[in-house]
Amino acid sequence: SRHYSQGLNASLGKVIGPSFAQNEMADVVEKLVATYVDLRVEEEHFIDTVKRLGIEPFKTRVYGEKSGDKGDRAEKTEAANV
Repeated sequence: SRHYSQGLNASLGKVIGPSFAQNEMADVVEKLVATYVDLRVEEEHFIDTVKRLGIEPFKTRVYGEKSGDKGDRAEKTEAANV
């Protein structure tokens, strides 16, 4: 897929998987930001972290907890983020 940018840091969003219900969005955004903070290098912008690592680490952190029971989700997410 094509990636469009305008200005210094603007870019068009990319769908990474199935949608979430409105009441799940705060948790999804929190996981995306936490993933960015955990994986960025000092002073790196969000878009630069995504360009460097791709979307998979973000996808794993968000969707890894949507399958299985609660105990399994925590283990799968932790294992995927090692």
